[in-house]
Amino acid sequence: MKIFKILTIFFCSMCFSQENNILTRLSALNNNGKIWYNIDGYSVTSEVFNNSFDEKGLSKVLKKHKISDSELKRRDEKINSKNFFLTKQQKISGNSFQTNNYYFVENPNKTITVVWFIKNGKTDQDTEEKLVNAIIENRIPEENFVSMNISSINFAGRKIELGSNCYWTFLNTVQCPYAGEMNWSVHRTLQDAKEAVENQLNVTKSKGGGKITSEEMIDINFLDVPTKAKKNSV
Repeated sequence: MKIFKILTIFFCSMCFSQENNILTRLSALNNNGKIWYNIDGYSVTSEVFNNSFDEKGLSKVLKKHKISDSELKRRDEKINSKNFFLTKQQKISGNSFQTNNYYFVENPNKTITVVWFIKNGKTDQDTEEKLVNAIIENRIPEENFVSMNISSINFAGRKIELGSNCYWTFLNTVQCPYAGEMNWSVHRTLQDAKEAVENQLNVTKSKGGGKITSEEMIDINFLDVPTKAKKNSV
């Protein structure tokens, strides 16, 4: 059996400006009260808890995320609401690490929002802080949200028709039975995009779904653009 996997990357045309405009790279999906976000290779979720932002309420929310009261936490001064921040890291394979950054933030009604960032490789605190503030202050436009039911997707600015059989397995990850699965993200810089592709490939290899028998770069015509892709045969 041969499996062909194409990894495609995009980066924002404004990535060389000094302003970090997260909304040009952000997509979001509301899934039964929990909101998923995708930006710069991050998998992000935000969730509101009715617990009060005090010692008792925070302790209960920490337990739901398997975080002990004794783990090191600090305030992020660039978040515009009362908050604390926690980071945890776990080894995936070789030199690949997954970073989990948690922001516990007080809402205007004194309840708690948890914003959880997951990324393999380098993280960007500036992007994280901008997104947390936008979430808490309800500043993410409707046009950044996608529908749970999909017959088409906005793929790097182009509408692609998928039919009625495809579904999200995660935000910006679409599976179409008998036709394969594709995921993508829009990045601030080309270097960050290249690192994301390499990290994903290393993680995929580490899962042991089969032995790779050959690996090569090939030329393809992707959306009418000559593109390089990596082909793996299993």
